[in-house]
Amino acid sequence: MEVSNWFYALETLRDMEDIEDYWNKIKGIWKGSCEEVLGLRGKVFNRVILERLNVAFDEKLRKEQASSRKGKSCADQTATICIIVEQSLEWNSPLFVNFGDFEKAFDSVDRESL
Repeated sequence: MEVSNWFYALETLRDMEDIEDYWNKIKGIWKGSCEEVLGLRGKVFNRVILERLNVAFDEKLRKEQASSRKGKSCADQTATICIIVEQSLEWNSPLFVNFGDFEKAFDSVDRESL
């Protein structure tokens, strides 16, 4: 990304929301020399951007994608499936379950042949 575009993007981000609020919430750990403070500012700013992206992604993701959400895991969905299976057995109703490990399926595709 070109430097002028980078600064334009940062200015736009700054104008969209008051970044100063975030600076008041973050407690800094001051060790080392003054030159290292510049790296700390970058880390803080990156953290602010990451938090905004996480909020945007949470709004876009379906609730079924629990493993991609903060505070949720695949274990939550596994427990839900166990409860559904138990209730299906209890009520003598048919149940069809399909598990797919898409990570392994997509990672094993030979991209050269595509």
